[in-house]
Amino acid sequence: MHPSAWIESQQEELVRTVVRWSNRNTGSANVAGLQSFSDELIAEFAELRPDRVEKREVTSPAGPSIPLLVFQKRTEASRRVFLFGHLDTVFGPDHPFQRATVPGDGRILGPGVCDMKGGLAVLLCGLRAFEGFIEEKRLGWTVVINSDEEVGSPASSASLVEEARG
Repeated sequence: MHPSAWIESQQEELVRTVVRWSNRNTGSANVAGLQSFSDELIAEFAELRPDRVEKREVTSPAGPSIPLLVFQKRTEASRRVFLFGHLDTVFGPDHPFQRATVPGDGRILGPGVCDMKGGLAVLLCGLRAFEGFIEEKRLGWTVVINSDEEVGSPASSASLVEEARG
């Protein structure tokens, strides 16, 4: 199967994933939700067999510790890409916008669907296609996912810069 055909075949699974992830509250201040979702992403990335999987706890002066995830593959490669995403959404547990819906017109409506849970699903699908179909892999990758992007990344910005330098 051609990689693009495989990616197209993933549409229904991507929709299910985005709906499932969007139904999980990960508001920037919902530490329990962020921790739970970060653990799920670690399990999702495990199938890619990264060389490095790290879950750091980062703390801003104004808040509790929150997760920062780092995944790397082929760190020795001379050509590498840096991909970034975030776990948090702007909708806290008390906000009425909590559930995703699929109205049947090609759209998904829900918290974080576009920013950023849908983006994380697409990122993961793209890496699965790359790792599954590209035989000669001369490209390394680093994926960093923070939990405080929606509030300006106060706890994670130093780590983001450090990882991007690599």
